[in-house]
Amino acid sequence: MTKKMEGQEIPTSINKEYFVYYLFKKISNICKTLTKRDVYHIVNVLFEEILNDIKLEKKLKIFNFADLFLVKTPFRRHFCYHTQSVKISGGFRKLRFDINEKIRKKLLKNIDIRSIDGYDEKIDKKIDA
Repeated sequence: MTKKMEGQEIPTSINKEYFVYYLFKKISNICKTLTKRDVYHIVNVLFEEILNDIKLEKKLKIFNFADLFLVKTPFRRHFCYHTQSVKISGGFRKLRFDINEKIRKKLLKNIDIRSIDGYDEKIDKKIDA
Protein backbone atom coordinates (compact mmCIF):
# COMPACT_ATOMS: atom_id res chain seq x y z
CA MET A 1 0.00 0.00 0.00
CA THR A 2 1.34 3.39 -0.94
CA LYS A 3 0.12 6.95 -0.73
CA LYS A 4 0.95 9.96 -2.86
CA MET A 5 2.86 12.79 -1.26
CA GLU A 6 4.27 15.70 -3.21
CA GLY A 7 4.31 13.85 -6.53
CA GLN A 8 6.05 10.68 -5.29
CA GLU A 9 4.75 7.42 -3.89
CA ILE A 10 5.75 6.65 -0.31
CA PRO A 11 5.02 3.20 1.16
CA THR A 12 2.89 3.22 4.31
CA SER A 13 4.89 0.33 5.77
CA ILE A 14 8.59 -0.28 5.11
CA ASN A 15 11.20 -2.90 5.85
CA LYS A 16 14.61 -2.29 7.40
CA GLU A 17 16.47 -2.16 4.07
CA TYR A 18 14.19 0.56 2.72
CA PHE A 19 14.46 2.47 6.00
CA VAL A 20 18.28 2.32 5.82
CA TYR A 21 18.21 3.43 2.18
CA TYR A 22 15.87 6.36 2.93
CA LEU A 23 17.91 7.40 5.98
CA PHE A 24 21.16 7.17 4.00
CA LYS A 25 19.73 9.39 1.25
CA LYS A 26 18.76 12.02 3.82
CA ILE A 27 22.03 11.87 5.80
CA SER A 28 24.43 11.61 2.84
CA ASN A 29 23.80 15.27 1.98
CA ILE A 30 24.93 16.33 5.46
CA CYS A 31 27.74 13.88 6.16
CA LYS A 32 29.72 12.79 3.07
CA THR A 33 31.99 10.34 4.96
CA LEU A 34 29.13 8.15 6.24
CA THR A 35 28.56 5.01 4.16
CA LYS A 36 25.39 3.02 3.69
CA ARG A 37 26.95 0.21 5.70
CA ASP A 38 27.54 2.59 8.62
CA VAL A 39 23.89 3.65 8.54
CA TYR A 40 22.86 -0.02 8.48
CA HIS A 41 24.92 -0.72 11.61
CA ILE A 42 23.50 2.33 13.38
CA VAL A 43 19.93 1.22 12.59
CA ASN A 44 20.72 -2.31 13.82
CA VAL A 45 22.05 -0.98 17.13
CA LEU A 46 19.04 1.29 17.49
CA PHE A 47 16.57 -1.58 16.89
CA GLU A 48 18.48 -3.87 19.28
CA GLU A 49 18.30 -1.25 22.03
CA ILE A 50 14.59 -0.74 21.43
CA LEU A 51 13.97 -4.51 21.59
CA ASN A 52 16.06 -4.87 24.75
CA ASP A 53 14.10 -2.11 26.48
CA ILE A 54 10.78 -3.62 25.43
CA LYS A 55 11.86 -7.09 26.59
CA LEU A 56 12.73 -5.62 29.99
CA GLU A 57 9.14 -4.30 30.03
CA LYS A 58 10.17 -0.69 29.96
CA LYS A 59 7.83 1.81 28.34
CA LEU A 60 9.43 3.21 25.19
CA LYS A 61 8.39 6.85 24.78
CA ILE A 62 8.68 8.54 21.42
CA PHE A 63 8.47 12.23 22.28
CA ASN A 64 5.33 13.96 20.96
CA PHE A 65 4.24 10.82 19.14
CA ALA A 66 3.49 7.62 21.06
CA ASP A 67 4.43 5.04 23.70
CA LEU A 68 5.31 1.39 23.03
CA PHE A 69 4.96 -1.10 25.87
CA LEU A 70 4.26 -4.76 26.60
CA VAL A 71 1.05 -5.89 28.28
CA LYS A 72 0.75 -9.31 29.86
CA THR A 73 -2.42 -11.19 28.97
CA PRO A 74 -4.01 -13.36 31.64
CA PHE A 75 -3.94 -17.16 31.71
CA ARG A 76 -6.82 -18.69 29.79
CA ARG A 77 -8.52 -22.03 29.48
CA HIS A 78 -8.90 -23.81 26.16
CA PHE A 79 -10.02 -27.22 24.96
CA CYS A 80 -7.26 -29.52 23.68
CA TYR A 81 -8.64 -31.83 20.96
CA HIS A 82 -5.69 -34.24 21.17
CA THR A 83 -6.22 -35.10 24.85
CA GLN A 84 -9.95 -34.21 24.93
CA SER A 85 -9.46 -32.10 28.04
CA VAL A 86 -9.46 -28.51 29.17
CA LYS A 87 -5.98 -27.03 29.54
CA ILE A 88 -4.69 -23.75 30.90
CA SER A 89 -2.36 -21.81 28.65
CA GLY A 90 0.09 -19.27 29.97
CA GLY A 91 -0.43 -15.62 29.28
CA PHE A 92 1.29 -13.88 26.41
CA ARG A 93 2.89 -10.48 26.12
CA LYS A 94 1.35 -8.15 23.54
CA LEU A 95 3.02 -5.06 22.17
CA ARG A 96 0.75 -2.03 22.60
CA PHE A 97 1.00 1.29 20.83
CA ASP A 98 -0.49 4.27 22.69
CA ILE A 99 -0.57 7.33 20.46
CA ASN A 100 -0.32 10.90 21.75
CA GLU A 101 -3.67 12.56 22.57
CA LYS A 102 -3.16 15.53 20.19
CA ILE A 103 -2.27 13.27 17.26
CA ARG A 104 -5.14 10.90 18.08
CA LYS A 105 -7.66 13.75 17.97
CA LYS A 106 -6.31 15.01 14.64
CA LEU A 107 -6.38 11.51 13.15
CA LEU A 108 -9.93 10.86 14.29
CA LYS A 109 -11.03 14.24 12.96
CA ASN A 110 -9.42 13.74 9.51
CA ILE A 111 -9.88 10.00 8.86
CA ASP A 112 -12.80 8.92 6.71
CA ILE A 113 -13.52 5.43 8.02
CA ARG A 114 -15.63 4.58 4.97
CA SER A 115 -12.51 4.70 2.77
CA ILE A 116 -10.73 1.94 4.74
CA ASP A 117 -10.58 -1.54 3.18
CA GLY A 118 -12.95 -3.96 4.88
CA TYR A 119 -15.35 -1.23 6.06
CA ASP A 120 -18.75 -2.68 6.93
CA GLU A 121 -21.80 -0.39 6.94
CA LYS A 122 -23.73 -2.76 9.23
CA ILE A 123 -21.23 -2.17 12.05
CA ASP A 124 -21.40 1.60 11.50
CA LYS A 125 -25.23 1.53 11.75
CA LYS A 126 -25.03 -0.42 15.04
CA ILE A 127 -22.66 2.16 16.47
CA ASP A 128 -24.89 5.08 15.42
CA ALA A 129 -28.02 3.43 16.87
